[in-house]
Amino acid sequence: MWVSLLVGSFLVFCTSRTQAVCGTTPPVWRNNNITCPERAVCADVFKTSRDWYNGTRCEEQRTLHNCLCPGGTVCPYTNSAHRVYASAQHLQYICRPVCQVPYCGNLQLRTTDRRNPLNVAQTVEQNAPEFGSRSYYRIDCRCPRHHVPYVQPPGVHRAVHVHSHIYDYQHHKYTTRFVCTTRANENSMPDPCAANHNIDEQ
Repeated sequence: MWVSLLVGSFLVFCTSRTQAVCGTTPPVWRNNNITCPERAVCADVFKTSRDWYNGTRCEEQRTLHNCLCPGGTVCPYTNSAHRVYASAQHLQYICRPVCQVPYCGNLQLRTTDRRNPLNVAQTVEQNAPEFGSRSYYRIDCRCPRHHVPYVQPPGVHRAVHVHSHIYDYQHHKYTTRFVCTTRANENSMPDPCAANHNIDEQ
């Protein structure tokens, strides 16, 4: 009989854990809700499939709020117009619509953007004075995979990869630069926002 009770208790434990963790978990608020720098990633959403190793799996979604948008507004993490794909399982959101961010496009053939000569797609600023000496991700231009994630197995295929690391000795600030990750067929992908005619040229 004690074996039946033990098995029953284990099943109840597994069920309660599944209910507690599976699905959409409550958002986690970070960085004391200070205001985001320009083009900073204001929220990260992670989607995973959890294996409980008892024959069951479940989908889980976790949201990290990194900062508030101007005016103290909450990051629009449910609005696809503000979303880019870091990978198929990792979504990032910014305060402005993503189509207002320049398109990196075809890195081999496009005309170099005078404001972004290295075609840096994303930057991590660590110990950033403009963010209270905290770290944040910034979207500098949009890659093809920011719009259409690459999902062919195996592995996680990210929209960007590391280009370089820079340390600013004067301001004690560490910067990591990322550029687009693309395959040949992605290099010729036209700007998905081109029809909107609202890309920021400031």
